Amino acid sequence: MIYFARIETKGNVKIGYTDDNNVDRRLDELRRAHGDVFFDALLPGNLAGEQALHRRFAEGHLGHEWFRADTPGLQQLISWAIHNEALMSVKGTWPLLESFLP
Repeated sequence: MIYFARIETKGNVKIGYTDDNNVDRRLDELRRAHGDVFFDALLPGNLAGEQALHRRFAEGHLGHEWFRADTPGLQQLISWAIHNEALMSVKGTWPLLESFLP
């Protein structure tokens, strides 16, 4: 699972990956390390997909897996992911993430 996490007070976005079964545990780990963290969106994916997103948004890279929230295209991807999360809950299917990547 690929996640987009945010620290409420800073606004930066972490693009990360965790096993599907570990999403809640990963959020707890992030909260212990960084405080008030929440997931903006979740997408099905693997480590290769996470790395592709890191390359896609490299110009906004702050360190580790953190990116500036104003990195061009990042908010659009998060909005797209939120929309498609809602579609998945209704239809049970996911559009391909690759359709967003250049």
